[in-house]
Amino acid sequence: MDMYTNSCGLQHIVGYGSNSVVIAHHNHNHHNDYNHFHSPPPPPPPPPRPILKATSSYQLVPLGIATPLIINVPVQQPSKQQHQSQVAIRDPFILEQNRTNRGTSAYIPRYNSLDDPHMQDYYAKKFGRRSKSSKKRLTRSDALYRITIKTANVKDAGTNAKVFLSVFGSKDKICRKLLTRETMLRGQTQLSLSLNGLDKTYDNDLYHIEYKRGATDVVYIRCRDLGIIHYINLEHTGLLFEQSWLCEFVLITNVRTGRSWFFPCNKWLSLFPPGDGSLSIELFPNDRAFDNNLRSKIIPAVTEYQITVITGDKRSAGTDSQVYITLFGDNGKRTEKLHLKKSATNKNPFERNQTDEFRVKGDYVGELVKLRVEHDNTGRLAGWFLDRIVITDMFDPTTKYFANCNKWLSKDEGDGQIARDLMLYKDINKGGRSNKYRITVYTGKKLGAGTDADVFITLYGDLGESGAIVLDDKKNNFESGQKDEFTIECSSVGEINKILIAHNNKGSGPGWFLDRIIIVDLAENRTYEFPCYKWLATDEDDGQISRFLFPKKGGADDKHPTAGIPYNVTIYTGDKLNAGTDARVYIIMYNNESTSSQIFLSDGKFERKSIDLFKIDAPDNLSPLTALDIGHDDSGMGPGWYLDKVVVDCPSTGIEQTFPCNNWLASDTGDKCIERRLKEDQSLRKTRAPTVPWYIWIYTSDIRGAGTDAEVILVLYGHNGKSHNIKLRSKSDVFEAGQCDEFKVDITDVGTPFKLRVSHDNKKLFAPWHLERIEMQNLITNKRYKFHCGRWLSKSDDDKQIIRELPAEGPGISKPLPIVKYMVDVYTGNKSSAGTDANVFINIFGECGDTGERPLEYSVKGGNKFEKNKVDSFIIEAVSLKHIRKIRIGHDGSGPGAGWFLDKVVVRPEDQRYEPATFECNRWLATDEDDGQLVRELTLKTAAQHLDKTTYNVRIKTGDIFQGGTDADVYLKIFGENGDTDIIQLRTANNTSNKFEKGRTDHFTLEFDELGKIQHIIIGHNGKNLGAGWFLDWIEIDIPMRGELYSSNPNKQIKTSGE
Repeated sequence: MDMYTNSCGLQHIVGYGSNSVVIAHHNHNHHNDYNHFHSPPPPPPPPPRPILKATSSYQLVPLGIATPLIINVPVQQPSKQQHQSQVAIRDPFILEQNRTNRGTSAYIPRYNSLDDPHMQDYYAKKFGRRSKSSKKRLTRSDALYRITIKTANVKDAGTNAKVFLSVFGSKDKICRKLLTRETMLRGQTQLSLSLNGLDKTYDNDLYHIEYKRGATDVVYIRCRDLGIIHYINLEHTGLLFEQSWLCEFVLITNVRTGRSWFFPCNKWLSLFPPGDGSLSIELFPNDRAFDNNLRSKIIPAVTEYQITVITGDKRSAGTDSQVYITLFGDNGKRTEKLHLKKSATNKNPFERNQTDEFRVKGDYVGELVKLRVEHDNTGRLAGWFLDRIVITDMFDPTTKYFANCNKWLSKDEGDGQIARDLMLYKDINKGGRSNKYRITVYTGKKLGAGTDADVFITLYGDLGESGAIVLDDKKNNFESGQKDEFTIECSSVGEINKILIAHNNKGSGPGWFLDRIIIVDLAENRTYEFPCYKWLATDEDDGQISRFLFPKKGGADDKHPTAGIPYNVTIYTGDKLNAGTDARVYIIMYNNESTSSQIFLSDGKFERKSIDLFKIDAPDNLSPLTALDIGHDDSGMGPGWYLDKVVVDCPSTGIEQTFPCNNWLASDTGDKCIERRLKEDQSLRKTRAPTVPWYIWIYTSDIRGAGTDAEVILVLYGHNGKSHNIKLRSKSDVFEAGQCDEFKVDITDVGTPFKLRVSHDNKKLFAPWHLERIEMQNLITNKRYKFHCGRWLSKSDDDKQIIRELPAEGPGISKPLPIVKYMVDVYTGNKSSAGTDANVFINIFGECGDTGERPLEYSVKGGNKFEKNKVDSFIIEAVSLKHIRKIRIGHDGSGPGAGWFLDKVVVRPEDQRYEPATFECNRWLATDEDDGQLVRELTLKTAAQHLDKTTYNVRIKTGDIFQGGTDADVYLKIFGENGDTDIIQLRTANNTSNKFEKGRTDHFTLEFDELGKIQHIIIGHNGKNLGAGWFLDWIEIDIPMRGELYSSNPNKQIKTSGE
């Protein structure tokens, strides 16, 4: 063989034989480089031959040696910086044309014409068949495997030793494959690696991978298809202590099929402790490979999406608007709004019957389940008819997602919507399959039940959701007592499990009373009925204009819950000029597993510095939220809005989360975004005991005068305790004769209920009420309980009582508790001025709860009650208390001579199943006698019973601001882990008679049974007298017996009675 370099720097290799090889370089002069590096004397000049003209193209040069040759070509060594910048170049010919030669070695294999693809046609024509070698090669099934190796993030976990991997599958195996940078730079030939300085010699450090602590290294191996991988063997050659290696896991993925196998390791491969002396380990796949903790270590934070958009073939189908897309993942995450700006296939995107391809970067959100496509309705021709969308996540390029639309996004076409939610499917046929549904809407027969607003429906099923669809057939729909029928076409959602029905509160009469909705799946010939029987109105019922409805189950009762999980959302508008908005505000809530739909916050002011509170329902329990989207529709005269923060409280979990914003949501201010994703400030999170959502049906009797205008109050008792006072409030006319009213409330978990106390405040003109029954359903357990009454709650009818106790009937209750009449004998002491004209009340406590505070109004013996040395008897009707344990008795201090000396109280059950209980007192209940207390707790222990009491010293500071004091009657209620007090009227202070004045601190001493650790308190006033408004600075409760001090700093003005 002869080798020489011509004057233009082109090197030639000359030999004789049937084989040939080509190496060419760009036209640089390398005489000096060659002479510098080539130390032996130059060979004699070759025989005269024609000098080849300098060229940068490849030329065939004959070689006379048939055996493989190693060709050494000396070049100047490039700098380290040049080398690093060139390692990433994959094409060896580009490397040859753009850099000097390297003086490294390249292996040239023996030529075999049977393996030459260019010779296959010749063999086929010549011999009538292809060569055996070719057939073998063509039938071979190759696969590319991505090997992800994670080194643990602990001290000294990394290694610089050589790592070998053996893989054993059902079809083939890989034996002791050295993992090098060659496998990192997949697709490069050995010549390319040589030219890059990565020579395949084990002494070249650039060729090997250093497995650093906490690093994730990815290599590729191309080989025969291994089939199902059964196990692998991982080993390294590190003999030194510093070469010890702690591998966390190995993940092998077949790039073509997407199939992955996960091999957890977490074992030291070392000859030294903490290793076991072994440098190899056999690993088996673990099916739990992709739990959230491990998956998060290998998935990217950001990925690239290939989005193919097909515009429909309709007249004026194209759009000039700016198009945006949002992608939703199966883990509740979603991308930001992605702008489809520059098409890779067309200069003008979104033209009629055109396919546009976009490459955009966005957050990795996992497997895609849904997208939202929209445009900004700008440009001369804004309307757009979208056919379908295909999306490929380039992190997993083998999977494509298909979404069918086939609808207008136009203000002037179709349903007038310019944004649509589309479900994504991996199956093109499934994604493109649409379905038709016949929807029949029944508007109720109430006065003003019809609506002029635009009505929307969203279907939810096991295959996804339909997105909001307008129900409009250009007729006068949704009138009182009317039936409206619509046929809609959308992607199939499978079996429907719930729907969302809503309206936009527009028009002169937007309030709507919906009776029910019937949906027929025309493809499956299946019918669903969704009862409602409620208002969707801001001025009726609970003020909601959207409701989740659930299908009626066969054979079930007529009444069904119509709401999901409740949330209290508080919106704080910022203190900036023009901070308020007239637009329609909405929120979307997210957690790791699910997401709510777009929920509009109706009837909000959203004025500058305003605080708006909303009670909304979501179909699922999303608390704690991982993110919150808030935005508006940019409508109205002043849509721009400066949002301070959003606070979301979920009573069902007891978690209150704060999402700061401090930014504009305006199309003409700042970054011009009208929707933002908010993250929680976890330092502001508050927690409390969770509550249970209950649905309540109140049946008023269908008799004359049965209805009431009074406020109805419930207290539920269960085996785990009792609820607080549940006030049933509504914006509609409720508790009318023959009517059933529905309420949803959050109640402390009381366990299985055994009784319900119902009462009203008797404050309205038409207060008497005849109650038929009450039904309650626990929305967590779906157990329903009934409480039968059939009596008056009236001061003028029946026994003149406005408090009734009703025993529970339902699951887990074998026999309801009986209703018992208790005879209460009250003995007034024989002291001067011992009697009282005040209003006396009593609460009896027993083994099964208490009677609640009952007024002692009607004495069986008649005459003037509570006179000196007199006994008065009263009847209290209640669900059986079983064994009586204590009483709490007191008066309100009203009237002249209110002080009262109580001797004792005797409580006798009428059925005589339990012994009478005697409670000795022999103390004053007066502000100017004894300790000044008006309320006392008496137990069955007559001797030294006051020693069993716990003293609570209460200090209340009124704020030092203008008109901070109050003349109203202030009350307090304390809740402890062992129970709670009744409402305590703070009438007598220890330090002053003129209480709750500006800047003053008032002291009160209270005695009760041990309440345990205080959990929370309620403090408020009745709003009476001139100047009732009160600014409460702080309150402290000191318990000397236990050395505990509780304090609260509300720093809040209480204008009316409240908590």
